[in-house]
Amino acid sequence: MILESLIASVLISSIFIQSLHIFYGLGALRALLHNNDKNRNIEDFYRKDLPKTRVSVIIPMKNEDLEILRRSLEHISKMLWDKEYFEIIILSDDPSDRWRSIEETVEEVSKKYMTKISVIFRDKPIGGRNGAINEAISRSSGDLIAIFDVDSMPEPDFLINTYKKMYRDGCHAVIGRWRGYSYYRTRIGKALINMTDFIETLLLRGREKLGFYVVPLGSGTLYKREVFNKIGFLEFDIIQDDYWTGLKMFSKDLKTCYEDNAIVYVMVPSTYEAFKIQQSRWAYGAVQAGVRGIRLIKSSTYSLAKKTELLIYAFQYIPTIFIAYATPIYILSYVIYSPKTDPLINIWHILWLWILVSALYVIMYLFVMKLRGRTDLVEIIKNLGTSSALTSALSPIIAYNQLRAFLRKKRYSYKITPKGSLEKNIHKLADYKIEIIYMLILLLGTILSILRSHVFLLLVLSVMLSGYIYVLFITLVLREKF
Repeated sequence: MILESLIASVLISSIFIQSLHIFYGLGALRALLHNNDKNRNIEDFYRKDLPKTRVSVIIPMKNEDLEILRRSLEHISKMLWDKEYFEIIILSDDPSDRWRSIEETVEEVSKKYMTKISVIFRDKPIGGRNGAINEAISRSSGDLIAIFDVDSMPEPDFLINTYKKMYRDGCHAVIGRWRGYSYYRTRIGKALINMTDFIETLLLRGREKLGFYVVPLGSGTLYKREVFNKIGFLEFDIIQDDYWTGLKMFSKDLKTCYEDNAIVYVMVPSTYEAFKIQQSRWAYGAVQAGVRGIRLIKSSTYSLAKKTELLIYAFQYIPTIFIAYATPIYILSYVIYSPKTDPLINIWHILWLWILVSALYVIMYLFVMKLRGRTDLVEIIKNLGTSSALTSALSPIIAYNQLRAFLRKKRYSYKITPKGSLEKNIHKLADYKIEIIYMLILLLGTILSILRSHVFLLLVLSVMLSGYIYVLFITLVLREKF
């Protein structure tokens, strides 16, 4: 009974996460298949319809690759807007020995594109990224505020499309569409480009189409200044500032919107190490904001359905905790109790439901990728396999950080995701001790299931084991070169 309960919790947790994404995916497919949003000619809109509205673009940065900064500034400077009403504010927490090189990069782009770009250097970077954004907002002059990460590359019509959406639909903030790009063309980088497009389509396009409340993204969101007048500045101890901002907007009944035609390219990690840092921070930050934001959600006048869904959205990956911790406990129990019959025999209905939902998830992924313009089926499947392996291998780390946030453990070492040439590819064996331990435990369970002829259990454990083997193989054995 113990064995059955443990393995059932693992399967049900996986079923929940995949089913939720399939549900959001139905909304996304409906939106993509019935896209009647025919934009007018962008140049015509820019010339005739755009009022003289002042826009401030804010970019917080610290120890970033200057080539990435230059590329981002060039793309932002190319956005269609009246330069007289457009400014870029860079808030730098870099050490003083980098100030001159940053200024030179900024001056070069500013002169080339005739764009007003100012840099604010903070001697005392109080509040980290959140403190930097707060100071930039307080020093900005725009009626509209757009926040971008230093690696973001918006398309020229990004501002126009978000602006149109904002005033056409009465939005207080408009979220653009993320598309991934990687600095290095690694297997992981290519897989995460597809994953970004897929997850973004489900969680933004799909959720909005289903009538749910979409929360801002940390990069590529346009706000009315009045938003910050109403919700206040960002708290320093919040890790996931974008989700927290969304919850505060929800509590004040401020409307958020998503615009699929406002595209911003965001850099995805090229290495497993960088991806681990990013996902660890996001896992902790999302749950931290969700736990602290329950009172904000309850205080809103939005419908009970929207409140409930927003809570589910905040904690959608909590089942990862059951997957990560129940798995080793289950296998050790399997070793100790040595059951004669396959433990999955008595819960075969859960097993088949897991297989069915997993198959539907793959089909959903293929459909979304096809509608998003991906045509190479083999490449799509390869990238899906890689991203699935990454998710599997990261589950213990994600679970640990979520659990810490859920238990309100406040001490969190904020790490910036390394970007560009700053991405490390060291492959120290000690950095993979958790993944190696889980791989060995799963390998033990797999071998025993073979020896005991437990076919159903072998199927489940083999799927889980393959993710760890693949990730460790491409990082420690292949050692992809840049």
